[in-house]
Amino acid sequence: MIEYAPTRGSVSIQMRALWDSHVLRTRMFLLDPMPTKYHDLMNNQREIGEAWGSFYGSVSGTRLARILMEHIDHVRMYAFGRARARDRALRMFFANAEQMAWALTRDNPRLSRRAVLALIREHLALTKREIDEIMSGGSGLSVWEGVEQNAREIAGALANGIADHLRLP
Repeated sequence: MIEYAPTRGSVSIQMRALWDSHVLRTRMFLLDPMPTKYHDLMNNQREIGEAWGSFYGSVSGTRLARILMEHIDHVRMYAFGRARARDRALRMFFANAEQMAWALTRDNPRLSRRAVLALIREHLALTKREIDEIMSGGSGLSVWEGVEQNAREIAGALANGIADHLRLP
């Protein structure tokens, strides 16, 4: 049996794939809110949590997955809820950024809470713009490049933080 030993490169590839999938599945759900797409999106949050947990333990991974799933529920309510629910979802959407940054930086002292929070807040602002454009009948493509670039920045920051913290080759 071959043991898997993570490297800086393999962690980078894994994080990028997960975060690329996160924004793509979010977009697919926003464009066509079918239950199967919502399920796929929620499963992606579990996958991100499991990946995180493989480095920092299952409790940390489960905690992160739960926070990310709450994020998706806020996205869903903001995009498809009634006016009052949308207002509340938007407030919760941005409050959730603090929880995400806390969960990610709590386990890894190499990650700057300020830098991670800035990346997540940018992600949320871009996602909100994408939702607003799609819900107004547009395609959301005017903001898509930014969403995708930000996801890769998040993935890169997390991968580098993990690799530095665990001193991966």
